[in-house]
Amino acid sequence: MARKINVRKILDELIKKASHNSIASSWHISKHSVSDVAAKGLELGILPEGPVPDMDDDSLYKLFFPEKITAEEVHEPVDFEKVHEELNRPGVTLKLLWKEYKVECICNGKNAMSYQKFCRRYNTYCSSKGFASHIEHKAGDRIEVDWSGPTMHYTSPETGKRVTVYLFVADLVCSRLAYVEPTLSMDEANWIQCHVNMWNYYGGVSRVLVCDNLLTGVQHHPREGEIILTREYERLAEHYNTAILPCQVKKPRQKNSTENTVYNAALSIIAKLRNVEFRSFNELRKAVAEKLEELNNQPFEKRIGSRRSDFEANERAALKQLPSVPYEVGTWCWSRKVQPNCHISYNKNWYSVPSKYLGQSVDLRVTTTEVQVFFKSDLIKRHLLLPPDVANSYSTDPGDMPKGAGFVEWDSGRIMKWAYSIGPSTATVVERILASKVIVEQAFNSALAVLRLTRRYSKEALEKASGEALSKFAAPRYQQIKAILASDMSQDSKASDTSPKGMLMGAEYFKNFGGGDND
Repeated sequence: MARKINVRKILDELIKKASHNSIASSWHISKHSVSDVAAKGLELGILPEGPVPDMDDDSLYKLFFPEKITAEEVHEPVDFEKVHEELNRPGVTLKLLWKEYKVECICNGKNAMSYQKFCRRYNTYCSSKGFASHIEHKAGDRIEVDWSGPTMHYTSPETGKRVTVYLFVADLVCSRLAYVEPTLSMDEANWIQCHVNMWNYYGGVSRVLVCDNLLTGVQHHPREGEIILTREYERLAEHYNTAILPCQVKKPRQKNSTENTVYNAALSIIAKLRNVEFRSFNELRKAVAEKLEELNNQPFEKRIGSRRSDFEANERAALKQLPSVPYEVGTWCWSRKVQPNCHISYNKNWYSVPSKYLGQSVDLRVTTTEVQVFFKSDLIKRHLLLPPDVANSYSTDPGDMPKGAGFVEWDSGRIMKWAYSIGPSTATVVERILASKVIVEQAFNSALAVLRLTRRYSKEALEKASGEALSKFAAPRYQQIKAILASDMSQDSKASDTSPKGMLMGAEYFKNFGGGDND
């Protein structure tokens, strides 16, 4: 039955001349309900002076709201006090009790409520009594995860400082098999990696994973509408084919198994190791792993066996199979523009992208082994990650390069046309830069960097610097030419600086400064 309006309390307050607003705020009753009772009370002659009719609360509610009683009495009522008692007996579930109720209704010619409504009414009953409703736990169905509130620490032998260590805690709800892992940070990378290690420890994946609303996993959890996970957390769920369900905000009972496991982890691991002085993270990690096994093999107080024995007997076989390749934690780099050479830059190296994305902004996800390129959440390219000691190298798929006339923004012909417009020395420099790469598009950025020096210096200055660079280097590059230009400008500045106010520059200088690509 739906929550009833407290008609008697409202009438008592109205007879005392209390205002509608004060009644609503004092007794947590909606203003509409107060107004409805006041109108009906005047209609029945009870208000404004009283007295309230001498009848029980249910009869008074029926007098004021007969239409609501009629709607609620469509289905045969259920004795939920008895339901709650029956659920404490072994093997009894809400589904079983609902089926028995339905059979009884059919035999008596009554209307039975649906299973969903049966469960909702039972939850309402539990809330009114302050009970936690009975939850069915199926083997392999659900894992709950969280960070432990209590922390640990070790003392660094190098600095002598105490380093805080955080505990990731997981719980297989049916068997209660726990997983606890220490980490040095509660950032997203550690959060994700702990999940990967957890599933490896369990040897399988549950259908559902329940987490708290922490920022490393959940971007947005509105009261109504779609829950938005972080991109990395969502990809993790897809990789392991599990549903991640953040518990409702301010609803701790949705994750009570993990809350209890966090307590046991703190009691069985942190408390037992509280007097141990750890000298390294690995030493602490090993000790936590040993205490975790003690916790999982410790006999239950109210059940037969232990977490480990229950898991091996009933839950291991019910878990879904692990993917063939474990998930690799990645870091994201946002909004990298695809350059004219059809490459994007990461960590001083270059990775090709299909030419149709030229000029677009893409996102990179970088793991320990590869660079993944995304355009509007779609994976469009993968490359093996170049070693960290390599710089200015290219990972190029020839199929990504433009073919024929499809490449219209920049090509070698257009670049050379711009170079010749500056002068023969500049054209020679650019020609040698373009010839330095097997795939000519890889040299576009280097060539354009030289030509764009005309945005800072005049064409004549660039042509002169290019000639000087060719006399010193077989294949001059941007840095050498820029150094020559900077040196020349510095000398010119000293020669012309004859007044305390500095050098005056003419219109020709400002005409060339900031000029575009004159192609």
